[in-house]
Formats: sequence, structure tokens, C-alpha cells
Amino acid sequence: MLATSTHLNQTPAAAPIIAAALGCDRPAAYDISAGCSGYAHGVGQATALINSGQSDTILVIGSEKLSNVIDLGERSVAPIFGDGAGAALITRTETGHIRRTVWGSLGEQSHLIRQEPTWEDQRADPETTPTPFLRMEGTEVFRWATVAVPKIVSEIAEAGGVPLRDIEVFVPHQANLRIIDGVARKLGWQDESVVIADDVRRAGNTSAAALPLAIEDLVSSERAKPGQLALQVSFGAGLSYAGQVFDLPRVA
Repeated sequence: MLATSTHLNQTPAAAPIIAAALGCDRPAAYDISAGCSGYAHGVGQATALINSGQSDTILVIGSEKLSNVIDLGERSVAPIFGDGAGAALITRTETGHIRRTVWGSLGEQSHLIRQEPTWEDQRADPETTPTPFLRMEGTEVFRWATVAVPKIVSEIAEAGGVPLRDIEVFVPHQANLRIIDGVARKLGWQDESVVIADDVRRAGNTSAAALPLAIEDLVSSERAKPGQLALQVSFGAGLSYAGQVFDLPRVA
């Protein structure tokens, strides 16, 4: 499963091409378009397929080349985003556990993160219509995230069957530090009892790649250890969101 919103070719999907390059033998392979929350959507789908017996091993990838879809001269957008890719190999195992996924969307807020103009507009009038680029209402996204995400995190913990006080590692979507700090403050996670991912300092907002990159950064830097109880949450265009409680994995 490939979570991406920046594969520029509508056909074919990128996942089958990647699977062939990896030497996989006739795998099911498809792209997931859920904005920044695409990777967490993929983790949810993979877990459900494995738990139902449909699959044994699934590679979930989050990959974005946002430099292709942003106006590099737009100061409200260009400094925020980065290119990146990360992945998780999810398989049936006696150790490690991914709990129930919480996910959803608020289509009435879809205008907050959008492509503008549309490709239909550009095709209808290519001479005067500019190239479609990613646009974002940053202030409104910030307000929504700092209010809604703490509630979503509580839902994720409840679905995972654990109290918030038991969470050892918090992996929020790496949108920006102000949102991360605001969410952590409302959850009461400002002391050192919870390790909070902040890979945005290094990589920027890499959309669907943000969660796996943040996990890799936490474990490889030894700020967090495999086996610790973690909670991840992501949100973005749609507005879509998704997250899970899970045991922090080893990293390659």
C-alpha cells in the first residue's frame, strides 16, 4: 500500500510499479489518497486485512514529493513542507500489537487544504489559468487541529483499550511545532513522562511520510525504544484523520 498525494500520473498507480521494483510476486498493490493521514489509513487497512486472514505481510509506504505540487514562491506554504518517504512492514507476529484504528473525515472543511485552481479549470483555459498548486488556510487549520486533535487522541486511546496516562510515546502528525505543542499541552503531556516526536524540525511537514519518518527518528536517536506503548495520529486534507495505539517497532 502506498500512501501519497503527489504521484502526478493518475494512471497507473505507483504501488504496483514499486512492488515490481522490489521483486514482489504478483502482490495486491494500490495507492491510498488520504492526504497527510494516508499512512495511518494504510496501517489501519493492513491490520484489518491481517487480522481477518486475508493477508500475512503488508508493506505500508508513505511517500511524498511535495516540491512538485507547491508554489515555491508562496511564503505561507513553501517553507512548511518537505519531500520524504518512510515505510513499515506489518506482519502476523506473536509480539507487537497494533490496536483498533480510529479514522474519519470532515468534508465540509475540505476547502482548508486544497489544490487551486483545479485541473479542470486549467484544462478549460490553459492560456490564462496558472498551474494548480497546494493551498492552505493555515490559521483555520491550526485552530481546528488544536481543538479537535486532542479529542481524537482520546478516542484513539479508548479504542486501543488503554488510558492516556499509559502512553509512553506520542507520534503526532508533523504539521508544525505550534500544533504539536498545543495538542500536547491540552493532553497534559508537557513533562518528560511522554516522549513526543518532533521530526518536523529536521524534515518539515512531509505529509503521508511524516509518521514513519518520525518513528524512525525517535528510535534511531534512542529517544524512544522498541516495545514502548505509542500512539500515532495524523490529519490533513479532507479534512481526514486517522490513528492507532501500537507497540513501537524496531527500525531498519
